[in-house]
Amino acid sequence: MPELIASGNGLTPARLNGRYYDEITAGFAVAGDLTLLSFELRRTAGVCALKLYVQFDVTANLDASGNLPDKLLGTLPAGWWPTGQPAMWAGDNGLYTVTGRINASNGTIFAHAAGGDIAANTKLRLAATYIN
Repeated sequence: MPELIASGNGLTPARLNGRYYDEITAGFAVAGDLTLLSFELRRTAGVCALKLYVQFDVTANLDASGNLPDKLLGTLPAGWWPTGQPAMWAGDNGLYTVTGRINASNGTIFAHAAGGDIAANTKLRLAATYIN
């Protein structure tokens, strides 16, 4: 609420009832071996909803234990990171589920687990909801 007052924006019922939101579609720093296909991040009353769509330019193989070694996907813009604890995300590549985390300390997004190797040119859709 203080940020609305300080911003000079008028107080409206929509803003007071949490239907006011900020949205960005640019500013995501994608990792070097990925291609960013789309990025959308919306914040309503301190809750962020992230939708990210990337393509792997190189293969990401599972290790001997069947886990995906930490794979950096990119970094969120400053001011849009989770607060406190890392946030978990889930996604898929059309064949199986891929999961990971968003670090609260620096906004980096990592993939951790997948149902199999992720081949080059594979697209990954992910979604997360977290407190900002």
